[in-house]
Amino acid sequence: MEKKLVSSGQLTMILNQRIRPFADAQGCRVTSISPMMNPNADQPNWSSNVSFVCTGGSRERAMPVIRRVAAKAQQEYNLAPPK
Repeated sequence: MEKKLVSSGQLTMILNQRIRPFADAQGCRVTSISPMMNPNADQPNWSSNVSFVCTGGSRERAMPVIRRVAAKAQQEYNLAPPK
């Protein structure tokens, strides 16, 4: 399956939409995504260790949820090269 190329902003929006339904991630949102340096062709080109903030929620409870959602998204999306 070929991965869709998206901008960092688009990927952030996708991840935020996907974490919203999880109770453990209520009040949390992804703030930035880090590109991987020199990824292999068959690897994602961004890290699943995304930056996020929580307002009113628990970072400790949200972290595993957000990492799971990001890891799943790595199977579907790659960051498009900067223009």
